[in-house]
This record gives sequence, structure tokens and C-alpha cells, in this order.
Amino acid sequence: LGKDWTQELQWVTELAADNPKNYQIWQHRRCCAERCGTGDGELLFLNSFLSDPDLDDAKNYHAWAHRQWA
Repeated sequence: LGKDWTQELQWVTELAADNPKNYQIWQHRRCCAERCGTGDGELLFLNSFLSDPDLDDAKNYHAWAHRQWA
């Protein structure tokens, strides 16, 4: 499609905050991270995401599964 995967990853980051339990978002994020080669940055993102008090959900299975992948 000719998309910039870094921009796509940023877009998915915004979606994850609004829809944290949507597994399609996490799968797409994984695909974007693989194409960008940003596996290390995923741990930083996830640590911040999972400890965000505004999300108030440390039991997000999809986010934890994504962390296990990262």
C-alpha cells in the first residue's frame, strides 16, 4: 500500500489508548513493529501503557500477550 510503517505505528498507538482490549489493534501493532524493526521500543510503550492510571486496567490480556511477544 506504500504506507510509512512508522506513521502506521503511531496511528495504532492512538487507537490502542481508545480501544485497549481490541485484539485486532494489538495484532496490527505487532505487524507494524516487525516492519519498523522497533521491538525494543515496544517494551517501553507497553510498560507505560500498562501502568497508565487513566486506562485503569492492568488485566488487559491482549496488551500482556503483546508484551510477551515483545
